[in-house]
Amino acid sequence: MKHLFAILFFTFTILPCSGTGQPIDILIWRGDTLITYNRLLETYPNWEFIQPKISAALERIDKQIHPEKYNNDEIEFSYYVAEWHVIDNRLFLCNIYLESNFEAKVDLQEIFQTDPDNGFLYANWVSDEIAYQKGKVIVSGINPIHEYELVLQISEGLVINHRGFTNYIAKKPWYDRSENPNTINDLLYSKIDWARLPDYGNKRLQVIVTIHPTKRGKLDRIEFSETYMIDGQNIVTDPGSPFIKEAIKVARKIPEWYVIYHRNSILNQSIQIVFSKETQKKYAR
Repeated sequence: MKHLFAILFFTFTILPCSGTGQPIDILIWRGDTLITYNRLLETYPNWEFIQPKISAALERIDKQIHPEKYNNDEIEFSYYVAEWHVIDNRLFLCNIYLESNFEAKVDLQEIFQTDPDNGFLYANWVSDEIAYQKGKVIVSGINPIHEYELVLQISEGLVINHRGFTNYIAKKPWYDRSENPNTINDLLYSKIDWARLPDYGNKRLQVIVTIHPTKRGKLDRIEFSETYMIDGQNIVTDPGSPFIKEAIKVARKIPEWYVIYHRNSILNQSIQIVFSKETQKKYAR
């Protein structure tokens, strides 16, 4: 799927750290601290040889600081956090530490050949567009979106361009204000004509329909390239599938959508509908 899209089942809360439970890296940019979900260190050449060294070093240091944590057989070893700084438009790896213990830091000189002047590692292997984020999580999921976003264009470790964006929710649909957490499911499944669907036995068919809303929160178009069905191990993209057609029909009947601006453009959204005996029994009228 080429385009970033938001699943309709949002949570809008202010959360600590990334607010998502996902591993993050940290960027210090012009005195400000931002996070990213891009694990740049894992793109380092020969990462498969470097990673065990980092893990062993972190565990050794953490054990020295907090030996009491290692008195049982069920140790929860947390994610590492890589801290990056942009200095004179160049990206440097400055620290690697445990998410649960910032005191447990790796000696970069021990793992890498770092700059003798500052002890940092110049990230000359990084050539990519990287998004860094800050503020409240407005869309959670696999690709979380925060209120503020900084996008760096990096070529061999050199920052050649940067852009800043303010992301926000311009409009919420009426069901966002409902106190009933099942409102959106009730809305979706109440519009399915179960009697018209072919028999699917004991299968669990999951259909994702992606749409693009207007700035007023109405349906603009169905994004057929991002609409598909998961049937066991198979991905079905044929819009003629009766289950995809039924899910699209449901999407067209939703009266309001979120309007979320991400990088100055309205974000696509998706609904997920599961066709199964369980859901049919629960919602069929």
